[in-house]
Amino acid sequence: MGFDEYFKGLPYPFVVLFIADPKDYVTQNLELLADFVNVQKLNGVYITVNRPYDSLISLLKREGIDTSKIFFIDLITKTARDAPERRGNCIFMGNASNLTDLSVAISQAVSVDPNAKKFIYLDSLSTMLIYNEAGSLSKFSHFLTSRLREWNVDGVFISLDSESDRTLTNTLSQFCDRVVRA
Repeated sequence: MGFDEYFKGLPYPFVVLFIADPKDYVTQNLELLADFVNVQKLNGVYITVNRPYDSLISLLKREGIDTSKIFFIDLITKTARDAPERRGNCIFMGNASNLTDLSVAISQAVSVDPNAKKFIYLDSLSTMLIYNEAGSLSKFSHFLTSRLREWNVDGVFISLDSESDRTLTNTLSQFCDRVVRA
């Protein structure tokens, strides 16, 4: 099934939970992002929990994904003061467990060019579980899905298809317009 089929008939804005097969995670992630940026020509906010910004940028450029249309929030690369730090089109958070700072960073990123149709892309709820309790992450996800609808911004949350993530994905699925298992 093509990516356009996954999103067919969804309201605007939509929130989709994309449950990826761990073996195909990187490929599915790149194809999905390429569809949003290169095909649909949307601007995005990419929250990276799996790869540091520099590594991610290299990968996306190598795959032909237009990184100029994406603002990044890097939760991996450590910052000198352990406080959010902005460089170019990226905010380096340095801490995936500070969900309050993450909320502020997302809000700021979305407010840039408020008239452009955008999407928020969280590359791994599974990895977020390493840094956060499931209950806190469920509350954050509910908060974020509500905000996305208020901001008129599409949202895509990626999670791996694994037994340890079942509780979180079951909870999050009730806040989403569609759950896609690929």
